[in-house]
Amino acid sequence: MAGADYRSCDLCGTKAFYDANLGYEFEGDELFQGKKITKEMCAKYVGKPSAHFLYGLGDWAVLCTECSKTHKTAIVKL
Repeated sequence: MAGADYRSCDLCGTKAFYDANLGYEFEGDELFQGKKITKEMCAKYVGKPSAHFLYGLGDWAVLCTECSKTHKTAIVKL
């Protein structure tokens, strides 16, 4: 499978899981009641300029199986 279809490990960059079936929203797609997704909306959810996002996702971190043996993710207050 193409690397673009996978979510990569944030530590080593290897493929972590197949994410092509996740509900990504793209610029120009219809979101709610005919409202179109804009680059600004994408940037708001992603936190940086982007042409896509996963609706409802604020932030995430991913570790592959090997990296999770020596590292962990954590949720901390900003």
